[in-house]
Amino acid sequence: MSGALSYIAAPRFGKKKGPPMARPVPDLTRGSVARHLIRLAMPVLVGHVLMLGYGLADSYFISQIDPLSTALMSGVGTVFPIYFFFLAIALGMGAGTASLVARAVGARDEQALSQAGDSGLVMALGLAVLSSTVFVLGGDWLVGVIAGPALGEESRAVARSFLHGMVPGFAILPVNHVLGGILQGEGRMLEAVKSMVLSLLLNIVLDPLFIFGFGWGVIGAGVATSLSIFAGAGYLFWVLLRQTGAVRIHFARKAVRLETIAEIARVGAPNAGSLMFMSVCFVAVNHAIGALGEDVMTAWALVGRADDTILLIGYALSSAVLTFAGQNAAAGHWERVRASLRGSMALGTLGSLVLALLYSLFAPKLFGVMSENPGVIAHCVQQVRWIAWTYAGVVAAIIFNAFFLGLGRPWPGVAATVLRMGCVIVPVMLWLVFVRQAGIDAVLIAFAVLNALSLPLMWGWAEWLLARRAMPRSLAMQTVP
Repeated sequence: MSGALSYIAAPRFGKKKGPPMARPVPDLTRGSVARHLIRLAMPVLVGHVLMLGYGLADSYFISQIDPLSTALMSGVGTVFPIYFFFLAIALGMGAGTASLVARAVGARDEQALSQAGDSGLVMALGLAVLSSTVFVLGGDWLVGVIAGPALGEESRAVARSFLHGMVPGFAILPVNHVLGGILQGEGRMLEAVKSMVLSLLLNIVLDPLFIFGFGWGVIGAGVATSLSIFAGAGYLFWVLLRQTGAVRIHFARKAVRLETIAEIARVGAPNAGSLMFMSVCFVAVNHAIGALGEDVMTAWALVGRADDTILLIGYALSSAVLTFAGQNAAAGHWERVRASLRGSMALGTLGSLVLALLYSLFAPKLFGVMSENPGVIAHCVQQVRWIAWTYAGVVAAIIFNAFFLGLGRPWPGVAATVLRMGCVIVPVMLWLVFVRQAGIDAVLIAFAVLNALSLPLMWGWAEWLLARRAMPRSLAMQTVP
């Protein structure tokens, strides 16, 4: 194996491979590539469909506090970039854990697997303490920074209340995602999805109870979400304690290794940084959209929550390709690795176009349920019908990032995010709103064009990286059986 391939394929901290694993996990190194991808993606797809219901239910119950108010959803939308900023840390470390476990499973590295559980859990608890401290000390200040100039004090008060209720849930996110990353790396997607279902059902029950039954209003929605996140993390912890997979939690100091934490961070930290950078970009875009008025900002927030209708196909396939590519790269099956990228990108493009059609058709009814403000509904429908078709480019970017994370290479995804969001989308949005003083129509057209351009760019870049950087020419030319 060449030096480049050695760097990609195996966890660099492992000293030697152990015997075949006594606790079996799905073998992704044999059989149909497409069948494995679909099998891995389907539970995640179902889970994200349910999580879409989670977000829509949350939006619905909050909007029913006062169906004619624009301050409610504007305030909640203001919190989203803050949430995403700290979620980025959790997602990054979860992806780093999944990549490590997937490569260790493919390489049959028992030493790496024995360290993954305890090391990941200790790291996650440390991040939980850090996140909660930042929220308690600086949450209100963050709301003030993010709120656009057109948002009134009522919207800002809603944002502060919602954020206060969400603090406990934000703190436990790293634990939730690291534990889920262990199961993802093993290929046990169904168990991870069960935790999502548990969170969804609990949130749907607690939202109306806390918001209306206890009279807590917006802060009740935040508390309900926090408790549902705790429940999901508890289920994942229970699954790993049963010790039915490749990774165990030993509760022993010798199972916590700085080398393992460093390997998770080597892959996860750049990804987390990329997602945090994206969060800052969302803040800038929200700032621009907020300057166009509360109706526009409310519509932007509502559509932002519902856009997972399209993106869920990307999330599902990205989870599948990360695990598949990691295990097969570590096992040396590079023809299968390349086939997984092409297959997931093709499925993502087709699936996102089909979902865009359905999303566009049902947009008036969907947003009519969430708001009784005709202006807000009109902006929502306009935004969906102009942009939904171009989300195939965003799906391609999501899959691109996850694929290279699975190989233990986070930097291509980081570069893609910085170029797409930081160098193009944010400058264009700010220029249109604050320099050209354009309206929402021009903003949506620009957003759609830039999304659409991402699709061919991601395809071409991924193929170039595989042909020139990740695979020797002899393997790149082989066909997949």
